[in-house]
Amino acid sequence: MGSRSSSTVFHVLVAGFITLGVIGSRLVFRSWYAVEFRRAGAAAAALGSRERERDWQRLRYIELTNVSLADILMERIRWEQLALEQPQTLKLKARLAQVAAYLQNPSFDDYYRLRTEGLTCRLLDPESSQSLHADPYAGNRSTQGLLSTQGLFVGRAPPPSEARRQPNKERGSGYDGREGARSKVA
Repeated sequence: MGSRSSSTVFHVLVAGFITLGVIGSRLVFRSWYAVEFRRAGAAAAALGSRERERDWQRLRYIELTNVSLADILMERIRWEQLALEQPQTLKLKARLAQVAAYLQNPSFDDYYRLRTEGLTCRLLDPESSQSLHADPYAGNRSTQGLLSTQGLFVGRAPPPSEARRQPNKERGSGYDGREGARSKVA
């Protein structure tokens, strides 16, 4: 039993001396470790940038100053694999040509034209449009959402306090706009 405890004490002392040796060397050689760490970081950064450059050099590049981007796109697309009808293919080709021309030479006018081309406006029938405005908190929210995402309906419902001040002709009475004064509406 004594040999087991002396063996344990010996192992603890060895582990302690090793720990002290490591901590001492780290304190003494702190500046050397910092310099080596910086060197290793710089070498890794240089190696990483060389690998990235090698990856970029493997790619095939095209000089766009002499050729239009639309022509390059039209050549690379496999139109027969898209399984589009003839009118759809023609529209897609025209749209790709417009987008490619914009990307090659961007301008605000081209952006605005591309963004708004094909947007249409249609009037709602009177019954559904009345329901949109009669009660701002009821009605067809999905229609309002659709119109707002298409840029056709940007109205905002009045706050509840103002909605209560509006005259309510269907019930026959309402506020006339002055606080505390009621008026009968026939």
